[in-house]
Amino acid sequence: MDSDPSIKKTMAIPRMSRAELSTDRVPFVKVLEGHQAGLILVLQGDELTLGRDPACDIVLDEIGVSRFHCTLRRGRRTWEVADLNSTNGTFVNNKQVAKADLYEEDVLMLGPECTLRFDRQPSEEVELAQRLFEGARLDGLTRIFNRVTFFERLAQEISFSKRHQATFGLILFDIDHFKKINDTYGHPGGDAVLCQVAARARSMLRLEDTLGRYGGEEFAILLRNSDLPACLRVAERLRTEVGELPFDLEGHEPVAVTTSLGVAVWRDELTQDALVALADEQLYAAKQAGRNLVRPALDG
Repeated sequence: MDSDPSIKKTMAIPRMSRAELSTDRVPFVKVLEGHQAGLILVLQGDELTLGRDPACDIVLDEIGVSRFHCTLRRGRRTWEVADLNSTNGTFVNNKQVAKADLYEEDVLMLGPECTLRFDRQPSEEVELAQRLFEGARLDGLTRIFNRVTFFERLAQEISFSKRHQATFGLILFDIDHFKKINDTYGHPGGDAVLCQVAARARSMLRLEDTLGRYGGEEFAILLRNSDLPACLRVAERLRTEVGELPFDLEGHEPVAVTTSLGVAVWRDELTQDALVALADEQLYAAKQAGRNLVRPALDG
């Protein structure tokens, strides 16, 4: 879960050859709808696969997108989209296609809810748009979702679970005795711990899960299609991953860090605020019980 946990590869901005329509205009697709709305993906290489599967070059975890949905292939003067026998079809400007050339501002739909726009713009403008997107959605320090974006994802996860009669888990956790870390090692040391905790949490989550910085030293995780036992396994693994391996701080000996975690599972009658309150109550209970613990909301 870097700039966006659903994107498998970093798409660097390439320089285009004279065979392209313009030497200074880079090709990209922009996500118009869904939880990745606003994301810009520069098209690099000769062929890219789009779909939900982690093996795809561009992973789009949206409703109606097949595991391997379509390919984008570089042609002599433009790009071509080809459907991969997807369940819900590939559309260009509202017309279903098996294969079609893409031109500037064409709208590409993968199933009913994933909408992209193909375009070309000068590299400076594309880079600026990417920076603005990341700045609005990501925490500047840890490079995971910020609080606002996390709550947007939480609302979307509730809608998804209602539509699919599924459930999901919420884990709230924070770093134990974080003030002492800041007091002992200074804010640079505290920042390093925050970044390393975020990296460890991110590395153990699935593509469809969501990690965000809730505030200060507190983090939040959404676990799609997960019941309470599954959520507890993830929470306990995270507690262990953080606590067993000391953290490296520049100029200091390795530092031991622990976390406390509260876990709740969404059910249909719960509002967003009620779910957060359940997890927060259990986080507080874990702190009160001695820290470095996982506490579940058993009625969640």
